[in-house]
Amino acid sequence: MLYLLLPLLFLVLLLLLYLPLKVKGVYSRQGGVGKISLWLCVLGINVRLDFGERLFPGGKWKGEGGIGVRQFLDAGGEWGRYIKIALPHLKRFFSRSEMGIQQLRVEIGTGDAAETGVMVGLLWAGIGLLGPFLKPQAPFKPLIMPIYKGQVLNIYFSGILAVRPVHIISVAVHLLLSLLRAKYTLKGEGTCGGTSNPGLNADGHGKY
Repeated sequence: MLYLLLPLLFLVLLLLLYLPLKVKGVYSRQGGVGKISLWLCVLGINVRLDFGERLFPGGKWKGEGGIGVRQFLDAGGEWGRYIKIALPHLKRFFSRSEMGIQQLRVEIGTGDAAETGVMVGLLWAGIGLLGPFLKPQAPFKPLIMPIYKGQVLNIYFSGILAVRPVHIISVAVHLLLSLLRAKYTLKGEGTCGGTSNPGLNADGHGKY
């Protein structure tokens, strides 16, 4: 009996991987508390999942002094190379799925008017970067509201994604392998003490 059940379970699992999966997601963050609600629909069966978490105590961005543009730019520069690696995989993922962003609203303020303006500009730049991937499926009109008095970060996002689970797994595996390869390549370059000019490494006298 077991020999019959195992192949049957395998076939059912394989079928589920290739069946279209529709996911509706809502993310909200208000006063430092984040909440995610997901609705999964496959074969007419709907499942709802809710996740809640207090992201930052007291609604602060980070610590007592919050977070400024410099910290944000430093973090962005550190992750910039990984984002470039991920973009082709994201393009592949979106080409195999249908995504509709229903609403994106962000209220942001760092406590400094000039820094807030810079942060708003960076957010619009990030949306512009992802725009070409999303517009063919469903154009959307995001709303970013600068708050010039006080530290504020409130977010509301809702959207629908229709994709086959096998495509999610495939893209995730390829993305993970690419990130690991890049991580250990960069670590190897740092350990070996390589320079930006291979001629300096090849010639002990520093000649080209």
